[in-house]
Amino acid sequence: MTEPRSRPQYGEYASPEDQAKAIRVPHTPQDQPNAEPAPIEAAVSAPTGGSWLGPRQQSAVPGSSAMDGRAGTARQLGRPRDIGFTAALLAIGLFWILVSIPGMANLSATIQQTYAMEGYTGHYGPVALASAIGLAINISQLVLWGVTCALSVLAIRKRRRAFYIPLVGGAVSALVVMVLTIVAMLNDPGLLQFLSTLKG
Repeated sequence: MTEPRSRPQYGEYASPEDQAKAIRVPHTPQDQPNAEPAPIEAAVSAPTGGSWLGPRQQSAVPGSSAMDGRAGTARQLGRPRDIGFTAALLAIGLFWILVSIPGMANLSATIQQTYAMEGYTGHYGPVALASAIGLAINISQLVLWGVTCALSVLAIRKRRRAFYIPLVGGAVSALVVMVLTIVAMLNDPGLLQFLSTLKG
C-alpha cells in the first residue's frame, strides 16, 4: 500500500507552460536557453531637417537660443540710450510748455507782438476770445505732455522703444498751438480788413 501523497501546493505540479500562462509571462522554450533578445533600435534620431548642426551653425539659425541671446543683448545695450533720449525729450517739452504759459495766458499781447514783427500797425481786437483760447492752449499742452509722459513710461516698463512717443506728442502739441492761434487771429476784424486791402 503506497503512502498517501501530500497535498500539492499551488502550481507545484503544473508544467512550465501552465505556470507561464498563470502569471502571464511569455514562456521561453527550454531547448532555446541562449535565445538572443530582440534587437533594440536606436532611439536617437536626427533633428528636424535631417542633419546635425554644429554650435556655430546653430548660432546662425533664426530662432536658435544663440541668436535669441544675441538679440536680447543688443536690446539691453540699446535700452539706456533709448531711456536717456526719451527722458531728454520729455524734459525739453516740459520746459518749453512752462516757458510758453505766460505768453499763452496773455495771447492778445503775444499776437500784438506778432503783428508788430510782421509790419502790421493795427491793434488786436477780441481780447476776451484771445484769453479763452490762450487758456485752452495751456490746458491742452499740459494734458498732452502728461499723456505723452505716461505712454513713454509704460513703453519703457514693457521694454519697448519709447523715444518716438515724445516726438509724436511734440508734433501734436505744436499743431494744436498753431491751429488755435490762427483761430484767434482770424477772429480779429482789423487783421481781416488789413488782409483784404493787401489783396485789393
